[in-house]
Amino acid sequence: MDNILKTREHIRSKPAKIMQQTVSCLPLMVLLMLAFRACCYPQHTELIKRRLGSLEDKRDCQKVSEDVLCAMCEPRFGTGELESRGKPILCPQLCEKWFNACKEEFVSASPSGSSSALTFCEDSSLICSRLSATVKDSVSFCRQMGFEILEEDGEGSLGDLGQRKRSCFNGIPTASFAAAAKRSESSESYRRRRESPDDWLGWLREMGLAVYDVLNRPEVWLLLIVLGFLLNQLVQQARDILLAYLQEEKLQRRKEILQRYGVEEEEDETESSPAADEDDNAASSGGPEEAKKAEPLRSPSDRSKPAKEGS
Repeated sequence: MDNILKTREHIRSKPAKIMQQTVSCLPLMVLLMLAFRACCYPQHTELIKRRLGSLEDKRDCQKVSEDVLCAMCEPRFGTGELESRGKPILCPQLCEKWFNACKEEFVSASPSGSSSALTFCEDSSLICSRLSATVKDSVSFCRQMGFEILEEDGEGSLGDLGQRKRSCFNGIPTASFAAAAKRSESSESYRRRRESPDDWLGWLREMGLAVYDVLNRPEVWLLLIVLGFLLNQLVQQARDILLAYLQEEKLQRRKEILQRYGVEEEEDETESSPAADEDDNAASSGGPEEAKKAEPLRSPSDRSKPAKEGS
């Protein structure tokens, strides 16, 4: 029977490894974030993992589901070009591919408050039914999963999406390498406009305004003053260390030169000469009493010498 019901116990019997399967669009999300072209955050990654964690072990359905659910990271999503009533617009080909890849999977009603009417079976689902028995066509499936489909009538206008022309998501983000290459090859005017001198002048003007706005903030000047003070202290310490090193090296070189020429003894003599001079000065400043005390130390012959010289 096509209409097969799965109970809660049947869902819990699935291998635990299915709940830990990774999402292949995560490297693409990192690429988009590095390109500054998307608005993907960790909560989007967790949402994608939660919606895909309960899929059966079928790689086709999981791969297409990853491509579709990664539409929220599309740079055009949120600008009005790729959405209608807050829901991403899928191309009919991608919707048909998604339905054909997952029509043998099991789905259940979404919890109250969810943006979609259907969701893939989870552990908390009480009753699940096969997708092919629940939904008859791809358009109904994509809409009940929370997406809009780009439908054109015979005159080329959009059906229920309004008169304004919108684009659709085909599974290939515009910020990827392939899409960027196609855009650069088909947009010669964009290349010429990007290389024009006016663009460079505009870029320089914007940079000047940005720098002016930054310098007008008092906290920026306070930060510059603190950084200048710290840099000055660092330079002072480096200079003191360098001077101390040079002084030590100079003394070491002088010591080596003195040792080479044997000048250590002369240094000792020069060091002892001030002590001798101090003793002489102390003796001379003692007065006549010390002179009389020192006079008996002279021999008689020394005393008679001045008399003989006088005669």
